[in-house]
Amino acid sequence: MSAANDKKPVISLTGVTAGYEGHLALRDVSLTVEEGDFLGIIGPNGGGKTTLLKIILGLVKPLKGEVEVLGTSPERARYRIGYVPQVTDFDRDFPIRVHDVVRMGCLKFRKGGSKRVRECLDATEDVMREMGVWELRKRQMGRLSGGEKQRVLMARALVTRPDILLLDEPTASMDSRVRMTIYETLLRLNSTLTICLVSHDIGVISTYVKKVACLNQELFYHGEKELTEEVLFRTYQCPVELIAHGVPHRVLKRHG
Repeated sequence: MSAANDKKPVISLTGVTAGYEGHLALRDVSLTVEEGDFLGIIGPNGGGKTTLLKIILGLVKPLKGEVEVLGTSPERARYRIGYVPQVTDFDRDFPIRVHDVVRMGCLKFRKGGSKRVRECLDATEDVMREMGVWELRKRQMGRLSGGEKQRVLMARALVTRPDILLLDEPTASMDSRVRMTIYETLLRLNSTLTICLVSHDIGVISTYVKKVACLNQELFYHGEKELTEEVLFRTYQCPVELIAHGVPHRVLKRHG
């Protein structure tokens, strides 16, 4: 049997429907992510992408359907998952240093005893060096650039040495050079991590990920990264032409 066939599912959603206060976010979604996958999740705003990540984390409970992560419930598996949210506005004057932000990732182990917390804290320097933010450790978080903040948040997620890394729009509002640096880092991390990445950057998705999920409340496609115009139209409900020639980018056809 080939190594590819030996891969086991690490995330499994079956018939999942979810919503908030009368708003339906996901409808009958079934999704399997295997160990070592690099899954790109694309779809329009409000299509349920962030809700999907929160269900995997156990932060949102589905209205119906089954969810299994790393062979158990999302709540039990949460300490083995790293999560990088979208970069939000950060108070430039809030007095917290980069080193402290990364160390906050260890708080998830506070119920596991001082030994686990100490092991996590001891890993801080190595992880920060891996992510290229060790030299920033004494800097104030709010004074960093968008790319630097994102790397710090990735270090915070990785300091627990997770099995799965979830990222929600990790390169939003960044220039192309910084985006490529972040994606190259994720490609390297994928050698030891299963990664699920939410992004609007279809061109980059097609370049770096191994598989794609097209989500707009329903899952329209889940498979290899070669996307067709028909699949994109069904997902976005408008024509999308995908072009990738060395420097990935996308073009929207003229439409109403």
